[in-house]
Amino acid sequence: MASPAANHRAILNHALNAGASKLPDRLFGMDTDEILSYSTPKVVWIRNRFVGSCYYSMITVILLWVFVGQILLRNEHFMRKDVMGLPRLWYSHPTVDNCDPILPECEADFRNKAELVYCRENSGDAVKDSQKGYCKYLDRLTLIPGGVTDNKLFVPTAMEIITEERHPGQDDDFLADDEHGGEYMPEPGTKCLRGQFLCEQRGGKRHQFFYVADVKSFVVRFSSSYERNTIRGNSLQLPGFVGICDSLIRTGNASRSWTERRTAQSEQRCDGNYRIKPLTCGPNVSCAEMRNFDFMEDTGMNVMGRGLANRVHIVTDSVIDNETLIVDDAGGNASKEGNSSKENKTEDDKDGDDDDDKDDDGPIVAGRPEADVALLARGRRTRRLKKSHRRFLGKNHGKLHLDPRSQKGQTPSTPHDKLDQFSDNWGDVFTLGRLLQLAGADLDLDHNLDGWTTRQSGTAIEVLAVYNNLYPLLSTFGYKPVQYHYTVNELMLPYVSRTSLSPVQPQDYPNIRTYENRYGVLISFKVSGSFGFFNPVYLILMLTAALALTATASTVTDLFFLYLSDQRDNFFHLKYDVSPDFSEMWRCDKCGFYNLDDTETCLGVEKFCCPKTTPHCGAERPKH
Repeated sequence: MASPAANHRAILNHALNAGASKLPDRLFGMDTDEILSYSTPKVVWIRNRFVGSCYYSMITVILLWVFVGQILLRNEHFMRKDVMGLPRLWYSHPTVDNCDPILPECEADFRNKAELVYCRENSGDAVKDSQKGYCKYLDRLTLIPGGVTDNKLFVPTAMEIITEERHPGQDDDFLADDEHGGEYMPEPGTKCLRGQFLCEQRGGKRHQFFYVADVKSFVVRFSSSYERNTIRGNSLQLPGFVGICDSLIRTGNASRSWTERRTAQSEQRCDGNYRIKPLTCGPNVSCAEMRNFDFMEDTGMNVMGRGLANRVHIVTDSVIDNETLIVDDAGGNASKEGNSSKENKTEDDKDGDDDDDKDDDGPIVAGRPEADVALLARGRRTRRLKKSHRRFLGKNHGKLHLDPRSQKGQTPSTPHDKLDQFSDNWGDVFTLGRLLQLAGADLDLDHNLDGWTTRQSGTAIEVLAVYNNLYPLLSTFGYKPVQYHYTVNELMLPYVSRTSLSPVQPQDYPNIRTYENRYGVLISFKVSGSFGFFNPVYLILMLTAALALTATASTVTDLFFLYLSDQRDNFFHLKYDVSPDFSEMWRCDKCGFYNLDDTETCLGVEKFCCPKTTPHCGAERPKH
């Protein structure tokens, strides 16, 4: 009895033959079998386990590299688009419990000068005594009167005040035309740290050069927005992370020259290979949390279920908009109350859930969080769900995560009992010292071309908020919440300074004027990163690459067994048909076909004819 598969094949062949039989034998004087002929390459089936194992091993590696490495892990089938956004900077001097310095009850929290290695009050040897100087405490407005400029913040680390007096000039024509013509000459300085610069005394006045005391404890708060296509939001909606380049983190107290700094920057850079670490949640702050992968939701398999749930919500909303259902749990009875009456409460109201502005267990998210937002804004309170929705979703659906240390009012311990990086309701906060540490820079151990320390000459660091929504393996199945992390790099410059007239000038100004040279750290904050969007063209490119590489595997296998293997002779004759030497064959005068020397009659057959069914030429071999 024939199998079902054989029956199916017989039916298919019968249908094909029936269709082909309706075609005429000849069309426009030509054989339809020739017109509709089909060409296919001849393939040799080599029964050799060694050849097959080599070929299929390469095929396996290629498929793993394309589908696992490039598609599942690297998400190369997504089209990446650069993220656009606006960065925002805020800064402050160190305060008690990181309070806002504009509040009248907020107090400054500077470290003692004796703890600062660059101050004269410090007795340690971390910095040479010849490079120690007078230190002065400055608050945020006195230190940075200009504030933030666009996305850049200049934080002075050392300041020099220079007084100049105008002297009449004779050869300076461009000054002689001025009403107050003359050239300014600075007052001579003494106790200078660097030649004629960084002089503590000028014109008999002391403290004309000083270091900004405890400048590394100044804090900078970063926040940013992001946008690309339909994905948009801001960093306050997401949990914060920081990228740490372990090779840049300084260990020990070794000083570095300008050449050593330049070499270290080129050799120790991470090139995107950062160790991502979550930012600590600040005290008494509700921090957002990355949602977990949900197979049913992210793959879209639960779309029908959500559609049904939405229809249930619509029906429930229409009922509750007209009347409130009051449930008596004791007796199981239910009564209805019109919208005009608001004195009675449901059982949920008795538990304190009726007040939208009253906290109970924390904010609740209405439904599933969007795929391109991790959770709610940090520290924000959301409008309560209607009681029917809460009963449908459950009380614990979508709550924000509160750091256990924040719930207890505790602050994680650090070397100075302060957090050097954390997230709060308004952004992500870093101390200047932490930014320098992440960039691998040191204010007292790094030197520029002239031998000045970075504290004396200044430097620049770049802070990037790198946004991303692609994750290995999971994004292929629809998991694409937005995440961001910070990266910090030093942009080496020999000098970073700003010069400006002092806000208070001498009485005989402009004949005598005073200006300030401020050396410090220039912080540049930018939004970076890319978002991935599924594109079938990119997927086709990956599949095309896989097919091309499989063809390469065949070529490599052929080359190996044709030229390197000890089975190359067998392999060659299986792969190729070798023709006789045409110079040793005789040519038929009738049809021009070349025959072997041992044949007496021509075996010629026209091209595109079968040599077994087509009569041969049959002409006799020429006698000459």
